[in-house]
Amino acid sequence: MANRGLGLGPFDAWTALFAQTRFAIDCHTVITLRMMRMAGGGDVAMREAVRMVTEKMDTFASAHMAAVAAMPRHGLHGAATAAEQHYRRTVSRNRRRLSGG
Repeated sequence: MANRGLGLGPFDAWTALFAQTRFAIDCHTVITLRMMRMAGGGDVAMREAVRMVTEKMDTFASAHMAAVAAMPRHGLHGAATAAEQHYRRTVSRNRRRLSGG
């Protein structure tokens, strides 16, 4: 039993697969909705473009800081998880905002 003591159950691989698939779909949805918004041109497109670039820098900085903060207590895996959570939250918020729901 290689996973003994790690808290991994028989369905954790499926849970991880579904979570990663959902994240990939959310990313694709955000990209599509942003492209549609920017294709319309005008002020809406300009605001979205500026927001996209600014948000990418903010999210990267926040994810980096979360990883740095998690590293001493949780190691490399914990740091990667902390950074990933920041990206997931940002993508999820954008999906809700851009889709109107």
